[in-house]
Amino acid sequence: ELVGLSTSRSLKAKGSFEPIVWTGSSAYSDGYAARGYADAPFSLISANGVRADVDFGAIRERVWRVDGINLNRLVLLMNDKDRLAGMAAQADLELEVEEPTDYLKALLPTEVEINEISISDANLVAERETGGKISLSEVEARLRPVKGSAAWAVSGKGGKLVMPDVPEMEIESFATRLQGDELFITDAAFTLLDGARLS
Repeated sequence: ELVGLSTSRSLKAKGSFEPIVWTGSSAYSDGYAARGYADAPFSLISANGVRADVDFGAIRERVWRVDGINLNRLVLLMNDKDRLAGMAAQADLELEVEEPTDYLKALLPTEVEINEISISDANLVAERETGGKISLSEVEARLRPVKGSAAWAVSGKGGKLVMPDVPEMEIESFATRLQGDELFITDAAFTLLDGARLS
């Protein structure tokens, strides 16, 4: 449960894992679900088949260092109506777990470091306040933190992209940078249903 609490705080969300099973330094859970606060990059998140490899040696540095996270399926919803009220820093993010003693608090990690996230089936829906939505479905994606910043490098291939007033597109590949709630596209290639190619 402390892992779920740390994860939710890192995501600026309130959520929980299904029971976690440990095998050596690898952890597996059937799923994680959460709602984001106003300053989170998402409003709802649901992950299935979550596996993580943890570097326990980093605990002495008071860090949960995760070498890699693999997700079978991820669904992200981005809108305003489904977010929790308030900012994460001002919210009570307790996951109904008993608070550790002061002695344990002094020993437990206070930060989470993730080296890479791999997703076999990523799905995203971004809903606009003015109406319409953008959706990505069935994308194979990889996320890596950008050193020296709070940004993430997000790359992927496969799947579909649907946008208002634009024909549905098959995704060949893309490379982007996610910083807060802003997404910067550095490279992308798509195929339209009529066979035309965009890049």
